[in-house]
Amino acid sequence: MPLLIVLLIIGVVLFFAYLFLLAWVLILIVGVAFLPLTTAAIVGAYVMAASMPLVYLAKIKDSVDGPKALPSKVKRGEVLGEGPRGEMYGHGWDKAWPTYFPHQAKTDFHIVVARMWRISLTFLTWPWRVIASVWNRADGLIRWLWWVPIIVAMVPLLAIPFTIFSVLLIVLSCVFMGVLYLVMAAIALVSRGVGMAYGFLDRSKRKRESRALQCTSTSCYRTTLVPGFRCPGCGQVHRLLVPGPLGIFSRICECGMKLPTTASRASKREFTVVCPYCDVELGVTAGSRPTVLVPVIGPVGAGKTTFFASAVQGMAELASARGGSFEAGNSVAGQFLQLVSSGGMMPKTAVGRPEVMAFEARTDGEIHDLQLVDAAGEHFVNWDSSQQLTYIDSASAWVLIVDPLMFSEVRARLEEEGVRIDATLIGSGDMRDAYASVVDRYKASAGSLRGKSLAVVLSKADVLARVPEWESLGSPESVRELLLQHGGRNLLTGAELDFSKIQYFAVESRTREGIDPRRDPVAVIDWALSKKPVRMQFLDADVKNASEEAPHSTATMNAEG
Repeated sequence: MPLLIVLLIIGVVLFFAYLFLLAWVLILIVGVAFLPLTTAAIVGAYVMAASMPLVYLAKIKDSVDGPKALPSKVKRGEVLGEGPRGEMYGHGWDKAWPTYFPHQAKTDFHIVVARMWRISLTFLTWPWRVIASVWNRADGLIRWLWWVPIIVAMVPLLAIPFTIFSVLLIVLSCVFMGVLYLVMAAIALVSRGVGMAYGFLDRSKRKRESRALQCTSTSCYRTTLVPGFRCPGCGQVHRLLVPGPLGIFSRICECGMKLPTTASRASKREFTVVCPYCDVELGVTAGSRPTVLVPVIGPVGAGKTTFFASAVQGMAELASARGGSFEAGNSVAGQFLQLVSSGGMMPKTAVGRPEVMAFEARTDGEIHDLQLVDAAGEHFVNWDSSQQLTYIDSASAWVLIVDPLMFSEVRARLEEEGVRIDATLIGSGDMRDAYASVVDRYKASAGSLRGKSLAVVLSKADVLARVPEWESLGSPESVRELLLQHGGRNLLTGAELDFSKIQYFAVESRTREGIDPRRDPVAVIDWALSKKPVRMQFLDADVKNASEEAPHSTATMNAEG
């Protein structure tokens, strides 16, 4: 019995000694190792939270694996939405890689957030799982005498620092990921602003320089400051080559070809131009030069084709005399130029959608594209018959060809002077209807005549010049006066109410050798050129008609009458 008591006392003493030593070990661990380990956990959490998201983003960005904002997905509307705003909405987005910020970055960001969350949870649970496995290694007295001290040491040395590390990693990751998200959003907003400004400046410059693309296809006639371009790598058409979600200063085509994001830079690289509306190929110079469209209006037989023939011949001669050139830019213009050069009789203009005659003019170091459009007089009958003449809408200057022989007062005056007009073709139809057919259609389509200019061109002036008082016909005042006094008052009343900028011309239909400089058709072309911010003229200032506008009101005409 005393021996049992002694052994019990010794056991109790040893147990308390064990607890005392274990307590001192814990105190020693806490005093020596816990603080550095905790500090290391805090610093490690900060460093990892700040660097790991960036490392993951870089790896994901350069990786070919994972969800990518592919050009095919862009085209299907899965990345940027169904299509761009505006007229190109129906065509959808071009097949190109979107800008990394924010489109691909958002996807990568979500992947990084998921990875950081998994890592934080792994660090949080790992030490406790280790401790649990240690606890389950044995049972009974061995667990308490051997494994419990180890577990007790692992809690401050392993579990608590890792827990602090994991909790801080979660908190700091949220903070740094939030900052990173704000930075990405700021980059995206700044890029968008820079892109909008860059695109606006390029379009504004092209507008100032009259470098708009005017489609010559008879199925289109559309005008745009943003032409489409064919990728030289794969031939794919990029209809909306502008700074935006597919690139700010450059974009990457689906094939990997790097393309500029402005029409000006694409034109300098001589990319093939494609109309973004109808997909018709227009060569490499379309829209890259100042372009002026000159449409004519007038009834059948008014002299529209003859006017253009004389003007084209004159421009070719004048450009050559200045050391330049005047050449056809498409097949239609080539055929017309060949017909004019042959000196043959100009045929009747075919009825159908008018074809645009594109010419390349070089004078005094300037290169311009001049587009002349001659429509059959049958189109100028009424509002319905002019529906196909939408090309006129984009022209800043309209040319109304007036046949004076259609007015009975003019014919009567010619008869008084014995001037025979048997061989001269007289226009048919009604001049006012021809004028109204275009103006009324344009107004009905919500078009505004503000900023538009009108040239009233009196054709066949060489016939009129046989009358003594009309021999010097040519100045704007003399042309207007003739029309007012000899049948054109109603026409001029409507025109001068519609247009604030009107100029009057008289032109001859004879060959260039005998033409009177006061009645040169080229003067009308020069006037049309002056309505655009271009630096090209064919005639010298001393042989041209006065270029000042001659607006008149109805009250003025009544007073004159």
